[in-house]
Amino acid sequence: APDFSLLRVNDAFCELTRRSRAELHRVSWRELIHPDDLESSLELINRILGGQMRTTMIERRYLRPDGSVVNAVMSITLVRDEKDRPLHLVTQVLDVTDRHRLETYLEDLALRDPLTGAHNRRALEVELSSRLAAESTGAPDGALVLLDIDHFKSINDTFGHGTGDDVLRNLVEKH
Repeated sequence: APDFSLLRVNDAFCELTRRSRAELHRVSWRELIHPDDLESSLELINRILGGQMRTTMIERRYLRPDGSVVNAVMSITLVRDEKDRPLHLVTQVLDVTDRHRLETYLEDLALRDPLTGAHNRRALEVELSSRLAAESTGAPDGALVLLDIDHFKSINDTFGHGTGDDVLRNLVEKH
């Protein structure tokens, strides 16, 4: 409803939010949205209610009672009465939490060494680009540390790659 109350919900939405139908009818839609997404969600809904747009599709996070987060794609459409006044919003919600987890995992794979967990060259390039763009007007506020292990090949050759891997993991843990 325009007052952010929930008029109707189906079983799938109850399952997604882990709330009963009765509980969902007692709470405001604002209480379901992750606090970090709330302000932009309210602005968007107000734009829809104000007539600047009729429908939209956005990705937002829902917060469950246990504190867990559900990533969802929401399709929101405004329904008006015969006098063109906002009646209610029809919202379709698709749980994309698994897709979000996979994207996060793949991003982590792309930016970290799988053996040590240390950031790789690609992560360095991303971070440097970001820092240089942000600090172009002021003095830099960071440091870059590169470690070179002298004669590391001899560790692998003498003690084997398993020991070399242990040395690398230990070095990363210590720094």
